[in-house]
Amino acid sequence: MLANAMKQLGPRFPIYQPVEGSFESVPDCATKIAAHGMYYTLTDGLFLNQYECRAQVMMQMRFDGCLGFPGGLVDPEDNSIEDGLNREITEEMGASSPALFFSRNDFAFKHLSKSTNYLLYFYVKRVPPEEYGFLERCVLNAREYGKETLGIIRVPCYTMDDGFKGLPTFFNNRFAGNAKLQLILGLLKAEILSLDELTKALDASKSN
Repeated sequence: MLANAMKQLGPRFPIYQPVEGSFESVPDCATKIAAHGMYYTLTDGLFLNQYECRAQVMMQMRFDGCLGFPGGLVDPEDNSIEDGLNREITEEMGASSPALFFSRNDFAFKHLSKSTNYLLYFYVKRVPPEEYGFLERCVLNAREYGKETLGIIRVPCYTMDDGFKGLPTFFNNRFAGNAKLQLILGLLKAEILSLDELTKALDASKSN
């Protein structure tokens, strides 16, 4: 499913090349490794008693004014990619509970940035609603809150009757790096939205 989506979305995001092979495989041209993660929880709630919310999906406003996911560069002293990601999670989110850390089982996909030669790992983790709320509150006391992280936001996983408000409008924000592509594939990986729904939202975002 993801492989097919990456192929279809490739022309929209030409700078980011999917990397196949084993988890550990690193292209020779890769100069650094970064890892980011998407937290989400499912919900059957309705917005305005009309639109299915489907899920609460977490992103953050970064220091540079762009939207992105928690995470960052993996340092040489990190024991693994997950260790590097969870170190960043602790710094940016203020969450230090192992239950909220990303594991190898949460790994979703990786891309190579043709502009920076960074190898970009992405993880997707479902958490219970109460833990999702806990994460949102934790960030206010995180070490990097007000510095690297300027706040947590939820992604609107619906499109309103005008065909533009909701997710299509959200897609018109400024995203850091390949965060927009990561969001699209993350929503697909979590089976929150279909590729057809995501493609329609992308097309609608460009036509307004």
